[in-house]
Amino acid sequence: MTILLLGIFSFLVGLLVHILVWRIRPPEKSAVTLSIIFFLSVNLSVGLAYSLALGSGAGSEVIRAIADLTFLQVMHCSFVGLSLSAGYIMSYPAVEVDSPSFLIVEVVNDAGPEGIAESKLEEVLGNQVLVYPRIVDMLNEDLAVLEDGRIYLTAKGKGMNALFAAWRRFLGAGKGG
Repeated sequence: MTILLLGIFSFLVGLLVHILVWRIRPPEKSAVTLSIIFFLSVNLSVGLAYSLALGSGAGSEVIRAIADLTFLQVMHCSFVGLSLSAGYIMSYPAVEVDSPSFLIVEVVNDAGPEGIAESKLEEVLGNQVLVYPRIVDMLNEDLAVLEDGRIYLTAKGKGMNALFAAWRRFLGAGKGG
């Protein structure tokens, strides 16, 4: 139980650091930054908790439980924290940008009881809102480059495309979203 709790605690430390960094200044390369934040936060918090527990000698039941961990169990704590972090990092892009469905619901709701004309909805939710931010994300994450007014996939972007295309083929899904 100690391994699970310390792993969850280390993930929460990383989450707190993530929130603080984003409040101060959201980075351009969010995936890389999140990976660094969580890797360092998880491993440092597990190591620090273990070191403090070892150095305290006595104390509460929680401190004694942490101090009794073997090196391999401490590594397991880090593994739990990093596993939770990986799941969070993989799902973060879905919450980082505005969901088209959520934006539509929000715009229709803001229109009130009289509703909104379809043409106005298309105007409000044009490429600047739905497409351009995703292009900026691709450029910031080095998945694509912009040269002479044209967008090209980088090797990293081509690899990501191949991965998703293979997954869609495996699922029996066609091209598209």
